[in-house]
Amino acid sequence: MATVGSQYGASIWDVASGRLLLNFRNTNDNKRHPDPAVSIDAIQLVSGVGFSPSGASFAICDMLGIKLIETQTGLVLRVIDAPFRYHSGKSQFVFSADGQLITLLGTYPEQGESPTISTWSTSSGERLLMLPIEAEAAAYSADGKWFAAGEPRAQEALAVWQNLAHHLR
Repeated sequence: MATVGSQYGASIWDVASGRLLLNFRNTNDNKRHPDPAVSIDAIQLVSGVGFSPSGASFAICDMLGIKLIETQTGLVLRVIDAPFRYHSGKSQFVFSADGQLITLLGTYPEQGESPTISTWSTSSGERLLMLPIEAEAAAYSADGKWFAAGEPRAQEALAVWQNLAHHLR
């Protein structure tokens, strides 16, 4: 299990024993947000965390982007530069079943702009797709042929894309 909160990192726990396995401290040394109004403290805060399907790595999100981290050691495997200004407070990750894609939900480029969900390649860090949709939950099908995102408004409760992962590769 992974936890974040009003902390500058993420903690990985063994659920059976309650033992802390890894305490990852998020640092963005010598980095600044494109918006000068965003403080150094704000870019350290982790707003979301999610495990890869294998559990071998996890991802965290801060206002500068995404970090993919090895679960056992805390080694940063990849940094994806993807600054955003606002989030819904429910930022979360969805990995494709094969772990090759990661989608971040609940971010807003600027105040007043539409929320987006974005998908990146975990191997290259390249942003492959950005969809202008406010999603609170999402999932890839096990075979990677479908992607669904749940919206908070009842009249637009679910958006589904066929072959999304296929078109991204």
